Amino acid sequence: MNLIGKTIAKMYRMDDRDMKVYGWEKDFSIGYPVIIEFTDGSTIYATSDSEGNNFGVLQWVDATNDAFGTICTDQEGTVKVVCTSE
Repeated sequence: MNLIGKTIAKMYRMDDRDMKVYGWEKDFSIGYPVIIEFTDGSTIYATSDSEGNNFGVLQWVDATNDAFGTICTDQEGTVKVVCTSE
């Protein structure tokens, strides 16, 4: 899959059905896992390791490396950008 040129259609919280399909535990202390869906229907999400043993969090950093944080969702499914440094 080539990500260059893809357009994000939506970002949403992974639901209980998805969690069950992947066999993941519901440990939401780090936030709810985020799925990014592109306009072609393909999706990406963070995992804790390359084997996909559990979900992970998406991290962001600005272009100057002055600010960074976590992208997650709350219990209602609203995508949040949590800033951990500025």
